[in-house]
Amino acid sequence: MAKVVLTSKEIFRKDKVREHNVTSLVISNLDTKEARFLYNGVPRIIPPFDAMYNVPVGSFEFSNYGHHFDIDIQFDSDTYNLVVDYSILLEATNPNNCR
Repeated sequence: MAKVVLTSKEIFRKDKVREHNVTSLVISNLDTKEARFLYNGVPRIIPPFDAMYNVPVGSFEFSNYGHHFDIDIQFDSDTYNLVVDYSILLEATNPNNCR
């Protein structure tokens, strides 16, 4: 059985996230202004957090139906309040135990 590691990272300023064998990705905006970033070279925008109702309006989510993929995310602003959650597929350490 495949195993994954769940990872969460807070982004507050310019930063990069580069990972291989990612199985799912969610980026949530916790700021009251929209967030802009590059995902694999493509510009993306996440709407701002709704302070009136205290809920995130939308998040950037990506999954490839159980298949793994690589991510290269670039955050170029000096101010962010984002949470990046993703899972990484682990390689089997003992192939005889994999089914």
